[in-house]
Amino acid sequence: MKVKITLPPCDCINRCGDDPWISTGKAKPCKSYIEWQARLLAAQSRDDRIKSALIQAESFISGFEDDELQDGVEHQLVTLRGLIQELEVKA
Repeated sequence: MKVKITLPPCDCINRCGDDPWISTGKAKPCKSYIEWQARLLAAQSRDDRIKSALIQAESFISGFEDDELQDGVEHQLVTLRGLIQELEVKA
């Protein structure tokens, strides 16, 4: 015979997810915590996609870096490289 163990619900005090029993598996996370975790993962995934697009744009635009007919390339590259670096620091 299998015994089913029911975990108690989380007991968040100051913010959702601050119950230390969640990370140890001794409490069941509430719906708000599960939704917050999903939003956090989606944001991380979004940042990875944005960083990838910025790297591709930087790679393409850097091909025009020495072309004197292209105005503003240096400024665009500085902007792109700054944003890429900002996302790398955030990760």
